[in-house]
Amino acid sequence: MLRLAAALYAIPMFVGPFSMMYVPSKILGADATGAAVMDRLRAHELLFRLGVGADLAIVLAELVLCAVLFELFAPVHGLLARSAVYARLAMTALQATNIGLSLAALHFSRETSQDALGSAALAMHGQFVHLWEACFALHLALLSPLVWRSGFAPRALGALLALAAGGYALNGAGALLVPSCAAVFAAVVAGTAVVGEVPFVLWLVVTRRGR
Repeated sequence: MLRLAAALYAIPMFVGPFSMMYVPSKILGADATGAAVMDRLRAHELLFRLGVGADLAIVLAELVLCAVLFELFAPVHGLLARSAVYARLAMTALQATNIGLSLAALHFSRETSQDALGSAALAMHGQFVHLWEACFALHLALLSPLVWRSGFAPRALGALLALAAGGYALNGAGALLVPSCAAVFAAVVAGTAVVGEVPFVLWLVVTRRGR
């Protein structure tokens, strides 16, 4: 079960930077005006579609991962495990909604007269990222005590997950409430995500427990 969780975690960890960072950097760019963004989308349509495919792979992996995490941690504390899974499912639903917004932008890109609608869809996509980050922060905050109390995972991993939860909460809610500081929040979550999440995933990979 732990190895399955590690394999599922690997999908968003390795595919996510492509669809969530590289593709937006090519499409949004420094000039975020509607016409310029849509021109770049048309110029890089294949790249954009690959990003949509990567997002779909992440959503599908997350759905199975939710079930796996529940099976792992329900014996530790049923209510906490259910709440953590519900929070992650909410995150996954928002990520799936973002796929719809990406497809809407692709649809509107067919006519230059609809550039404003396509650009608006991409702008909403960016806001939904912060919404799912807030849900993910709640998931990590609930997963943290489960790992801490599990008895089969190092307690330090629970503390690190709490650190990651704080970073995602800051970037998710902070970027929505104080958008002028979004760059600062993004820098914080970049560090806390690596320090807080990666050790947990590595433990899943290397552990030899048959749980």
